[in-house]
Parts: sequence; structure tokens; C-alpha cells
Amino acid sequence: MTSTIRISGDRQREYACQRVREAPLGYTVKIAEETRRDAQNRLLWPLLADIQRQVDTDGVWTAEQWKLRFLNALDNEMMMLPRIDGQGGFVVGQRSSQLSVQMFSNLIELIFKYGAEKGVQWSRKSQDVISNEREPCANI
Repeated sequence: MTSTIRISGDRQREYACQRVREAPLGYTVKIAEETRRDAQNRLLWPLLADIQRQVDTDGVWTAEQWKLRFLNALDNEMMMLPRIDGQGGFVVGQRSSQLSVQMFSNLIELIFKYGAEKGVQWSRKSQDVISNEREPCANI
């Protein structure tokens, strides 16, 4: 019995309380800020692809690497751990899937700002995602 309930009003709050009352002993309850929304994630990848294609850098960065660079720019906590074989290290940081809705919004805004500074022209795909998500994104 696993449930995730997004509390957006009194009905959801009451339903959550009902589920807690009915839960067997030994179960746990976690109340947490909502993590990123699907609409936000759908927008992230086309934006990163646009930056990857259009921004001239010293290296060729993948969309995943661009994402990590933007996460680092948000001042998310990261650390360097040594590899198990002792040959160098690797960076460990927060995953974008674990960002709160607000932090993910900050990430998207940072990407837009960076793109504007670098003269990135948002692709049709990025624009389509923005257009298609305009209604659902109103609550972001």
C-alpha cells in the first residue's frame, strides 16, 4: 500500500488523513515538499539540447553535463569523493529529480537567463513544450 497524495485543498488533506487512519501499524508517513513536476522536466531537456547545440565551449558537453553545470551554478551542495580504486575522484551532488518545484523553477530560469546572455534561439521543440505546458505551468 503505497500512496502519494498532493495536497492542493481540503479534500486531498482529508483523504490523506483517512489513509493515515487506515494504515496498518508499522507503516510510515512522509510529509515533504513536492519535487519537480513532469511539466518542468519535459521543458528541461529541449532547453539543454538547444544550449548544447548553440553555445560554443572549449569542450563538447552532453545535455546531462550541461544539466550538472547548471545544478552546480544553483549552488547545490556537491562534494568530491575518491574513487574506490584510488585513481582520482568523482563529484556527488543533488539529482534534478529530487529538486523541489521551486528549486526546479530556479533551474529553468537560470537556463533561460544563460541562454539569453549567449544568444540562444530556442528551438521549435522548446517553444512547443512551453506552449503546450503554459496552462499546467501556471502553478509552477
